[in-house]
Amino acid sequence: MTSTDHGPLVGMAVLCQAVQRREDGTMDVLGIAEGVVLEPPPPSDDDPLGLRPVAVLPLRLLVSLRAGATRGPCRIDIVGRYPAGNAGPSTAVEVEFTADRPGATVNVPVELRVHEPGVYQFDVLAAGRLVTTVPLTVIYRAGSVM
Repeated sequence: MTSTDHGPLVGMAVLCQAVQRREDGTMDVLGIAEGVVLEPPPPSDDDPLGLRPVAVLPLRLLVSLRAGATRGPCRIDIVGRYPAGNAGPSTAVEVEFTADRPGATVNVPVELRVHEPGVYQFDVLAAGRLVTTVPLTVIYRAGSVM
């Protein structure tokens, strides 16, 4: 059962290039991504509607949660949104908070297809309650023609 007043709490939430788990159980977070600068696509007769992505970014979303008063199973939803507000990559995982293991780390791959500049957002919900939002700003190179 999840308490909406006392947890779970966010210890860390980042987009990154890779996560490496060590033998001692700790993790190294590599290439934290807060934003990227890309070359805009050239006009093309092959893609007149602009449906081909400018880039496909293979990232990982790492979310470290602390139970607080929460105990038992808890569904964690990751809900992506594109800059225009439409739905982006999303997934869900189930974690378990116990007295012996009062924390959980969610480490999910995100293959982000970039079609436009702006802020791409990933909402993290625990038991249906928004606990944080992880943004990624995409900028097209200044002076480039779109």
